[in-house]
Amino acid sequence: LSALKVKCESEGNMRAGKLTIAGGDGCGKTTLASRLVQLTQKATGKLNGEAGRISGDSLNSKDLNAIISKVKGGSLMIEKAGGMNHNTSISLSLLIENDKSGTLFILEDSRKNLDRLAAGTPKLWKYFTQHIEIPQMTLDELVNFAKVYVLECGYSMEDMGILALYDRIGIM
Repeated sequence: LSALKVKCESEGNMRAGKLTIAGGDGCGKTTLASRLVQLTQKATGKLNGEAGRISGDSLNSKDLNAIISKVKGGSLMIEKAGGMNHNTSISLSLLIENDKSGTLFILEDSRKNLDRLAAGTPKLWKYFTQHIEIPQMTLDELVNFAKVYVLECGYSMEDMGILALYDRIGIM
């Protein structure tokens, strides 16, 4: 957040400092991106344009100029960004290069797909200088995380509570 805040406050056009969020399906990439946009808006008073969200595959068949003009000065989250074809990626990089409104672009996908996009379109990738990786945690790691959190809050957990936690997380 601090890096995004600095970019918003120091530059009018924010050409660099675009954001990628990598993680598995259902790990909260879109929720994180939305919250980061909201927090950046509150912290800087910028990104006041519309917020848009579209998949990389859908973007291939849309008018990119029209989409960018709708979110001008706001943010655009591109989910499953690895689904963008080469022409869309090149067009997006040109639009980012010429963007004077400070629009925040966020690419979301798995690490593997983002790496493939970076290798295929280095011109686009150079604008994305902020990266967040959401790790895939095992059941044991999640339970241990919860146990540490409970202890930090000054509480303790009984064995039955730990078993219930395993059961509940397993259902999710």
